[in-house]
Amino acid sequence: MLLHPLRWMRRIITLLVLAAVVYFAVCAVQVLTASRAPGAVAAAPRRPAVIVVSAGAESPHGIGADLHERLTHARELWLAHRAPRIVVCASTRAKAEADKAWLVRRKVPAGDVSLVFAAELPGQLHLVAADLPYARHALVVADGWQTLWVTKVAGWAGLTVVPSPVTPPDVSALGKAADVLLQASAVAWGRIAGFGQTGFIAG
Repeated sequence: MLLHPLRWMRRIITLLVLAAVVYFAVCAVQVLTASRAPGAVAAAPRRPAVIVVSAGAESPHGIGADLHERLTHARELWLAHRAPRIVVCASTRAKAEADKAWLVRRKVPAGDVSLVFAAELPGQLHLVAADLPYARHALVVADGWQTLWVTKVAGWAGLTVVPSPVTPPDVSALGKAADVLLQASAVAWGRIAGFGQTGFIAG
């Protein structure tokens, strides 16, 4: 006996919803797994450059706690001779110059810091690949939650990166859950539409 067309439609919709939920859950688990990449300076291999990702950390009030952690970690990698150059990625020239000034005030020579600015991370990393050949094989500093997304965007841009994540400033459990969901959304969409199209989700 044939099922009524409406029943077939309900079954198909149910299967599609279940498939979407499973797909998203897998992406969330992968985000959590990638966030455990070692962030210790001693664990970082030597590379020609370290890229500082500011996506998700920029503030209209200057350098906040999250970006401070990223810049500090990049400076520590530079001090430990893990990378002789630092590449600062930001959404505007003014913000990139402020990040560079922060590093220079802490004894990083201005000549060792390069600036890249574009509205979103995919555009920033595309510029790194196009304009800074020495940084095509680099360390990358971002929040641990961003590790998977940033690595995927870098690969899309033509970069080969090794993550050296920082631990985000203390946030509530709800805030952590929101971060994981945001990153899982970016990864899930990137695998469908391409990671160059994910900046509007995660930066």
